[in-house]
Amino acid sequence: MTRDGRPRQSDLAVLDAVHAALDAGDRDCLRGGVTPEQAADHCDLSPERLQDRFRELRDEGELVTVWGASPGTGRPRESYLPTGHPDV
Repeated sequence: MTRDGRPRQSDLAVLDAVHAALDAGDRDCLRGGVTPEQAADHCDLSPERLQDRFRELRDEGELVTVWGASPGTGRPRESYLPTGHPDV
């Protein structure tokens, strides 16, 4: 966020990647959210950088942490959804 409370441009790109992943069905099972790896397929940031940005956006109230299951293994894991998403 900027000092006046508006999202930074990079915040918007990260949130756009989360929404693009959700629109494409790239999310965890069992009402889970989007992982940094899934969002990385929809933007120019690495999963490692996205993990940091997801945590910052969570702390700022733009994303929330949810639990779902990995589509590949079925194992529970942490993922993220936009604040106000119907599955939150």
